Amino acid sequence: MDKQFWMINRWIRFHLIVFFCVGLCTLLGCNTNNRSAADDEIQRTSESQLNKAEVEASHTLCRLFWQDGDAGTICAANLCSTENGFVAKELSVAGLKQLDVEQNAFAQMQIVGKSLIVSVRDNSDGNEGSGWLVIDTGVEEEYHGDHSHWHYNRSPKLQSETIDANHGNPAHVYRYGQRVYIAQDKRNGFSMIEFNNGLTSDKFFEGGGGHITIAALGGQIAYASWIDRTGDNAGRIDVVDLKGNGVKPKYSFRLPSGGIHGATACGNRVFFAPSDGVYWVDCDYDFEKSNDTVKLNHLSLGDKENSGYRTGSFESFANHVLCIANCKGSAPALCVIDGTTPSPKVSRYICEDIEPGQRLSTLRAVTINSKPYAIAFAESKDLQDKLLVFALDQNGDRKFDDLKLIKSIDIGNSKVEGHSGHHGIDFIHERNDAVITNPGDGTLQILDMNEWKISKTLQVNGQPTRILTLGGIQ
Repeated sequence: MDKQFWMINRWIRFHLIVFFCVGLCTLLGCNTNNRSAADDEIQRTSESQLNKAEVEASHTLCRLFWQDGDAGTICAANLCSTENGFVAKELSVAGLKQLDVEQNAFAQMQIVGKSLIVSVRDNSDGNEGSGWLVIDTGVEEEYHGDHSHWHYNRSPKLQSETIDANHGNPAHVYRYGQRVYIAQDKRNGFSMIEFNNGLTSDKFFEGGGGHITIAALGGQIAYASWIDRTGDNAGRIDVVDLKGNGVKPKYSFRLPSGGIHGATACGNRVFFAPSDGVYWVDCDYDFEKSNDTVKLNHLSLGDKENSGYRTGSFESFANHVLCIANCKGSAPALCVIDGTTPSPKVSRYICEDIEPGQRLSTLRAVTINSKPYAIAFAESKDLQDKLLVFALDQNGDRKFDDLKLIKSIDIGNSKVEGHSGHHGIDFIHERNDAVITNPGDGTLQILDMNEWKISKTLQVNGQPTRILTLGGIQ
C-alpha cells in the first residue's frame, strides 16, 4: 500500500513539474516554434559562411603553377575543393618579372622539393638573355612516416634568377631523382642542379650539342645527345661522369642514324630516339666502354609494312618506356617498351580512330585504382581537341602488351605555334584527379579519373600551357 501511494505521488509531482516548465517557457517566449523567420535565416547564414570558410581553408588540394604564354609569366593558384566544387584561388609570385614575349619565352620546367625550376629562352640564340629561374613555391611538407601534412601558408616568390648571355638558350629540362638537368644547347653542354635545404648549386658539364636531350642515372652518369642529322656529330652520344672532377665527356659513341631528339633512363638502361626507331644501351657506370665496344640495340616502332615511324620524346613509367610515334601518311601510334626485360619489345596501338589532321602530344602515364593508364592529347587547329585515355594492362599481367584506347574526351582548345601552345596536364597528389590546360581558350579543366570525365572548367584567361602541381590535401 505504501509503495503504491509513493508511486502515485511521484507521478503527480513529475507532471506538475512538466506543466510548470512548459508554462514558464511560454510566458518568456522561449518556445522555438515562435522564432522569427529572420532569426532562423541569420543563424543559417552564419553557419553557411562559417562552413564555407572552413571548407576552403581545410580543403586546399594542391598548389598549381602554369606558364602563361600571352603574358610571359608564371601563374600560381591554390586549387581548393569547396561546397560548390573546385575553385582556383590565384596567387602572385613575388619578385617575378614578366618576360618580353617578343624576345623571350619559357621552355620546360620541373619541381624538386619545394622549388620550381623554369628554363628561359631568347630569340637570339641565347645572346640576349637566357637561362633559368628558381621559384620558392611556398609549399611545405610535414612528413609523418606513412603520410604527409601539407601547408600553404606562404606565397610563392622568386628565389634566384640565372639569366644572361652565357647560358646557352636551354630548352629541355629533366628531373632524375632529386636533381635537375638543364640542357644548354648553344654551349654544347648541360648544368646539373642539386638542392640542399632550399639552396641550389649547379655544375656545368660538356656533353651533347645543338638541341640536347639527356638521360642521367643516380647522379653518377649522364648520356647527352647531339641533334645533327649529317656530319661528324650525327648520331653522337657523349657519356659524362657526374661524380668526377672533370667536365668533359669520358667518351663518345655513335648511333647508326642521327637527328636524336629524345633520351631517357629506365632501370639500368638508356634509350634514345634518333630518326630511325629507338636504340638502347646498358648503363656503363664504370666507364669501361668506348665507341667500339658499346653494344647498340635497335627497336623498330613500325612493322614490316611500315617501318617509318619515329618518336621525339619518352615518358618513363615504372619499368616501361612510353612514346608517341608518327609516320607521314599513317595514323600515329602509342608505343610501349618494357625497359627491364632481357629482350625488350615494342607494343603498339595505332590510333586509327582519331581524325585525320590531328596530332598526338603531351604523353603522360598514371596509376589509378591500381591500374596503369596513359593519357595523350589529340590536337588540331580546326577540329575538336580531345584527351585520349589508354588502358595499358587490361589483363593484369604487367606486360603492357594489350594496350587499348578506352576513352576520348572533348576538351578546350590548344593554340599550337611551333613547339608552344600545347595542352599541359599534371596529377593531384593522393586524388584521382588531374588538371589540364587549354591554351586556346584560357581555361583549366579538372579531369575526374575515376569516371574519366571533365568535372569542372575554370576560367583563368591568358594562354595557359605547361602546368605542374605540388602538395596534397591540407
